[in-house]
Parts: sequence; structure tokens; C-alpha cells
Amino acid sequence: MSDEFDRHAQRKAATHQKILDATQDLIAQRGYVQVDISDITECANVSRGTFYQHFANKEACVRELVQQGFESLLQEILENRHETESVEIWGRDSLTRVFTWTRENQELLQVILGGAASPELNIFGRSYMADIIEQNLHHAENWAESQLPITIRAQVITGTLIQLLNWWLETDNDYSAEQMAHMIHLVFTSGLAPDIPQS
Repeated sequence: MSDEFDRHAQRKAATHQKILDATQDLIAQRGYVQVDISDITECANVSRGTFYQHFANKEACVRELVQQGFESLLQEILENRHETESVEIWGRDSLTRVFTWTRENQELLQVILGGAASPELNIFGRSYMADIIEQNLHHAENWAESQLPITIRAQVITGTLIQLLNWWLETDNDYSAEQMAHMIHLVFTSGLAPDIPQS
């Protein structure tokens, strides 16, 4: 009985992931607005009823996709923390990973950061990103002595990062992920004040 239950659970999990993968592929090809549930079920080779056994609607499916992506990104960043001696280098590397991941998942991120989805999905994406940044700040020892609470810092960084990610994805520019990470790292560590030559 237990083996049969395990096989059923595995099949259900595989179907669940197949729907997610199909949704991500379709959004990457067509954009969020041009994809409907019929497209997803056809691509995943499942019935409409099967889709609704796993997700309430398309946005619920995309919400889980974003959550999976963010969790994978966070895991990658935190694993790199243990391999990097300098917190400053880790911070810059982490930002590079964020920009690289964003470019690789451009259509999906623009659903969250832009206006294609509902306000609830936008709020979820931004809040989830802020949570990830806050978790990273807890691992950055050189931020510990700041007068600002970590939650406030996370919100400031999230707002700045979202604005720059949107600009980077939507404008015709030649900046690489590494260059964007370097510049935003300078903003976070040195501020926006101009360099004043010492007399």
C-alpha cells in the first residue's frame, strides 16, 4: 500500500512539474498575456481538469514558477557565500547572479515586475524578492552595524534593484550582468554622492 501511495505521489509531482515547465516555456516563447490554460494543457499533454487539480488559475501557476526560481537563486547565492572569503566579493557576485538569472528568465520576471499580471501577483513577486534580500543581509556581516533596520534596508535595495532590472531589460543598452552588478554594488556601498578630489 505504501509503495502504491509513493508511486501515486511521484506521478502527481511529475505532472505538477510538467505543467510548470510547460508554462515557463510558453511564457518565454510568447509572453504572459498570449498564453492561456488551453495552451498550457496542450503543451504539457494534460487535460484541463488535471490542470485545475494542481492550480486554481494561470496566475497561481506563474506564482509557483516565480517562487521556484527565487528559491533556486537564493540557494545558489547562499552556497556561494560559504565558498567566498570576502563579504564584499560575495555581495557583488550575488548581484551578478541576480542580473544573470533575470536575463535568463526575462519574460517571467517582466510579468512580476511589469503590469502584465494582477496587482496581487506583482505584490507577491516584489515581497518575495524583498524577503530574499533580507535573508542575504543577515548573512552579510559588514551590514550588521548599520543604523537602519535590516527590513528597511531590504526594502530600499529591492526598490532600487527592481527599477534597474526593469530599465536593463526594457532599454537598448550594452551593459552586461557583471557591469550592472558592479554599478549597483557601488551605489549600495558608496552611495550616489560624486567623488570629490582631495586637495
